[in-house]
Amino acid sequence: MTKAINAALLKNMKSSCTFDRRRAIQALGNIGYKTPEVVKALLNATKCKDDSCTAELACIALGHLKAVEAKDELLKIAQTHDERSIRGTAITALGYFGDKSVVPALLEKKKN
Repeated sequence: MTKAINAALLKNMKSSCTFDRRRAIQALGNIGYKTPEVVKALLNATKCKDDSCTAELACIALGHLKAVEAKDELLKIAQTHDERSIRGTAITALGYFGDKSVVPALLEKKKN
């Protein structure tokens, strides 16, 4: 059943309706059924240029999933994204991983 739900939510992430996309992202993060397709779709959503809320929700969902395969991209977002709120959300998402190895890179960015 979870596979069917994931498939439906992944489909909703492609919706032209912003509300549907956002709710699908939140649900994917909350359900916790991590697949390569889910991680890929969420990583793509972090790059959303026209809706910062979608990008932030995708970061949080990746954190909830503890998608370690997304750690490098979240770190890059935390260090370089143009929008401060998205940088902060990426840092929060990295915190969900409980991986202290990212701290030095984040502190180094803070110095610059």
